[in-house]
Amino acid sequence: MVFGREKAAKAAQEIADHLNIPEKIKGLQEAQVIIAKELKKFRDQTNNSLESIRLEIANLRADMRVARAEIGLEVAGKTIEIVNSVQSDFNRRVEQIAVNVAVLEHSVKTIGPSFQIGENTGQTSNT
Repeated sequence: MVFGREKAAKAAQEIADHLNIPEKIKGLQEAQVIIAKELKKFRDQTNNSLESIRLEIANLRADMRVARAEIGLEVAGKTIEIVNSVQSDFNRRVEQIAVNVAVLEHSVKTIGPSFQIGENTGQTSNT
């Protein structure tokens, strides 16, 4: 009789398990719905994060363009300063040469006709 009771208990358990199958399936389906919702929420968060990253990259690119333009303007300004400095120094030297030539011409005129520069030869003569 022990075997009969064990078999009956086992059969009852199997029947109970079979009766619980729809509940287990329903639980699995509910879990699947929850997982799908969580997955959608994760995807939305990921898409939002990616969009934020895209916007940040676009902003960085715009900032880089502005920085390049500012650097270009700064370089152009420095270049203009250097050119003006060189031009000023050149003009000063040209003026100094002009003054030296004027002083030499004046010296030649004051020394008189005895000191003349040769017209064709570029030699000086003391006549």
